[in-house]
Amino acid sequence: TFKGYEAAIWEFTYSDGGANLHAVDLGFVTENMGFALFFQTHAENWDESQDLFEQLQESFQPPPGE
Repeated sequence: TFKGYEAAIWEFTYSDGGANLHAVDLGFVTENMGFALFFQTHAENWDESQDLFEQLQESFQPPPGE
């Protein structure tokens, strides 16, 4: 769950333009809208970037009434 809503997390790695990337997509649906919080970084920076991903999650608020 995310902020009381059912949620799913899709975490994956891939290469693009010679860069190795690591990403996570947190998807959830409120009563009326769907959201995806997408976060990516270079794979070698993944561990030290987790605080930033946590801040993204904490700071996101679905619009009122949704």
